[in-house]
Amino acid sequence: MMIAAVTSALSLLLLLAAAFKWELKPKHSIPWSLLIAAIGFAITYLADSNFGTWPSVAIAMACVVGSVVASIGAILFFFFRDPERKSPLDETVLVSPADGTVVYVKEIEDGRFPFAVKNNNRIPLSEFSQENLIPDRGIQIGIAMNYLNVHVNRSPISGTVRMVKPIGGKFLSLKHIHALLENERALMVFENENLKVGIVQIASRLVRRIVPYVKEGQTIKQGDRVGMIKFGSQVDLLIAYRADLSIKVKVGDELVAGESIVMTCQSATPVQSKEPAHSN
Repeated sequence: MMIAAVTSALSLLLLLAAAFKWELKPKHSIPWSLLIAAIGFAITYLADSNFGTWPSVAIAMACVVGSVVASIGAILFFFFRDPERKSPLDETVLVSPADGTVVYVKEIEDGRFPFAVKNNNRIPLSEFSQENLIPDRGIQIGIAMNYLNVHVNRSPISGTVRMVKPIGGKFLSLKHIHALLENERALMVFENENLKVGIVQIASRLVRRIVPYVKEGQTIKQGDRVGMIKFGSQVDLLIAYRADLSIKVKVGDELVAGESIVMTCQSATPVQSKEPAHSN
């Protein structure tokens, strides 16, 4: 019984520690950890009852290692999923480019990056996107992905791929804002008659590859697959200001790429106004 209890406790602690480090949500990590720990307890208890102490110790160690291996396998299974999605195909809405959690909704003013960096100063947004995508006003929404999210990214709108631009950089933790400017990333710009939208795929500490699925000049539909970031990371959505723009998400919201509506417009034709956009 003692060996089984120690095996179960050790497996549980290792899995919960890994889940915390990898920023997996408790609603996913806790049930899985409890299930694996219970299986380890049952196997070790039966071994202890039938084979004695030393064989049971070997089986206990195998259970602990097996719990980690099984968890990594489960993460890889979820990570490499690529399910079909049904997009609205509506010119008056923008859908999420990524699965994940909204970590910020920021208003861009005077074409500047909406965070204070570099000695607490504001810098041009172009240092982040490496293009003068939004010279005046706009909205920047950050969507963080964990290892259980689908990592295939999708187009927010229907239109033409105007730009696919890799940006070299480091592989720092995205817990620090300055990493958004220093990490490797890729800019994609999509445009139709009424909208011009950019997404920036941002590498994180464990990411080593950003893979585009589209080329410049290609015509795409809303929700089409446009690329993938392998292991972790974040996607930022950039859109220039429109007077009729309405933001439909807030920090903490869970989004589904190609389906979740992030913003809406009153019509497919831009409306001009001096009033600022407002988020929920």
